[in-house]
This record gives sequence, C-alpha cells and structure tokens, in this order.
Amino acid sequence: MWCESSSFSSAVVRALVFAKVYNQQQLDFPDWVYHSIPHISYSSLKRKHKLRQTSERINALGGNYGNRKSKGRIDANQLYSKRLKLV
Repeated sequence: MWCESSSFSSAVVRALVFAKVYNQQQLDFPDWVYHSIPHISYSSLKRKHKLRQTSERINALGGNYGNRKSKGRIDANQLYSKRLKLV
C-alpha cells in the first residue's frame, strides 16, 4: 500500500496526503473508482472513519436513506394521500 512505504508524522497528515494524492488520481485504482468518487476531502475521510469505528455494521458508511419515508406533507395530509392512491 502507498502508506506503508511512506512515513507520516500523524494520522492527520496521512489522511491529508491521501486526499491530495487521490484527488490528483495518482493512486493505482480502477477508473470506475475515480468516476464514482471524483473528490475526497479530509473532512469526508474523518467522517467515514468515525462511522466505521462507531457503527456495528459497514452499511452505515452508505448513509441513512429512506429514514423519512412517508413523513412528507402529502403523506401527512390524508385527503391528498387518498387521492393519490386512487390515481
């Protein structure tokens, strides 16, 4: 790995260097990786690392999509909700 061959004074410096090298596309990743995630910042690396350390499952890194399902204004108003279900 790239970090094993280099020496860093701290984890912060390592993450900053990784973000810089990644954003310059100097790592040996497939093209689809750079197309999927075109830019990485230190803040996003820090946030993902914290999630990985504190969550029980790796799925937490993907986000919490669908957590507000059926909580919108249309769903809350029974008249609108019934009319939409009929259509």
